[in-house]
Amino acid sequence: MNVIQDGETDLIITIDPASGVYEESKEIRNVYLKYQETYTLSTPTKNGCNFIGWEVSDIDAFNEETSTITMYLNDITVKAKWEISENAVAKIGEEYYTSIAEALNAAKEGDKIEILKNITEDVTNTKDVSIDLGGYTITGEFINEGILKVLNGTIENPNGIGLVNKKSLNIGENDGDVSDTYVKIIGTTIGLQQDGKFNFYDGYIEGDVALYGKTDSLPKGYYLYTEKNQTKNCQRVYLIGNPANAVAVIVDGATTQYFFSLQDAIDTSVVTGSEIFIARDFEASYPVEVKEGTNILINMSSYNITTGNTITNNGTLRIYDTSEDVGSITSA
Repeated sequence: MNVIQDGETDLIITIDPASGVYEESKEIRNVYLKYQETYTLSTPTKNGCNFIGWEVSDIDAFNEETSTITMYLNDITVKAKWEISENAVAKIGEEYYTSIAEALNAAKEGDKIEILKNITEDVTNTKDVSIDLGGYTITGEFINEGILKVLNGTIENPNGIGLVNKKSLNIGENDGDVSDTYVKIIGTTIGLQQDGKFNFYDGYIEGDVALYGKTDSLPKGYYLYTEKNQTKNCQRVYLIGNPANAVAVIVDGATTQYFFSLQDAIDTSVVTGSEIFIARDFEASYPVEVKEGTNILINMSSYNITTGNTITNNGTLRIYDTSEDVGSITSA
């Protein structure tokens, strides 16, 4: 029988649900019994976990088949044992969740959500949290309307914008160790649509236009660098310590973005509307195109471009120079 505390008892069973729920409570509880009285343990539950039995301090007093404890001379402690369910995709501390949305709903300010496997799920974050991807990938639409730090893994949308940031976003950590693969934000149309505050400390961003919007903070001594991913025929933005090989620059507020090819700079300018500044003398051995309906402004900045291929203008292209030594575009 189950015995409720009545103030006249001698022996105690201490029941620890080990962060699970036992009879509607997550608290450790005491059950008070007399000599040779019995107590039948209920089955606890824990989100994202399977109950696999009890760890009992006095195994001789425990009937595992009936989950019954018989009290003799000693107090007894029982603790729930758990295994992670195959349906669990995320955790906060010792709490497990079967969706990212469920984890975000439960998260408190400053919590770290740890991802446990690759998952396909559309995500909207409104909390002040960090997400440690654990090397895994979240596939789907991702919108940040909170204060978010993303660590160690990939966010990818195969059908649109990789991540839309509407409030505050950190990618990686400003710890002095810059890795270009630690975090990956991948989209098809745009990699990161940046409408809020954005601190870029690790990883890369990829899309037809990799980064749309300003960057508020970079690691000291590092610069935004954009190049062509030839395999996927898209842009990739990452951090470099020396932008000497850049051929063009776009300045958007406090953000300076360097480009390895003139075409990448043009593709970004189509989206941002920003002016392109040529950064050094170079040869464009690839075809360059200004598409129909677009407006591109290029400041030669006293530098010279030699074309080994054609520059095709199907839109509105203005080329000028504000420096005393006027630059030129000539064919090889």
